[in-house]
Amino acid sequence: MRGFRMAAVAALTLLAAGTAVAQVGPQTHIRKARKPNVLVEPAPLPFLLRGITLTDAQKSELKTLQLSQATARRHTPLLTIDERMLLRTARAKGDTVAVGRLQRKRFDRLAINDLRDFAVVRTLMKPEQRGQFDRNLAAINAARHR
Repeated sequence: MRGFRMAAVAALTLLAAGTAVAQVGPQTHIRKARKPNVLVEPAPLPFLLRGITLTDAQKSELKTLQLSQATARRHTPLLTIDERMLLRTARAKGDTVAVGRLQRKRFDRLAINDLRDFAVVRTLMKPEQRGQFDRNLAAINAARHR
């Protein structure tokens, strides 16, 4: 009798699981919509400020600067529309050389923008803080060129 109960419970469990799977339907990957006005902090900035204690005035200036830099980044694309079209067609054709060349151009522009932004952040530092900032920047540059 006990074996019959166990078999009945197992059958009901499988039946319920099958019904639940049938109700869910096929799984599709749904991408979450990006929030259009979210300002994302550049990744290396927290590392650049490691070991540096900022005053309240520096923190507020830095926050204002980050907002203006994020706005400027949003309105200046790294590739022109023509370059994006070339990149898209090169990917479609499988032309890895052209894709690599266009990606390198994009990464170079990104690096130039980062260096310009870091130089502006450096101006906010006091002279005694700039040494640590420069060491942190050198560590980031060394990590990028590995």
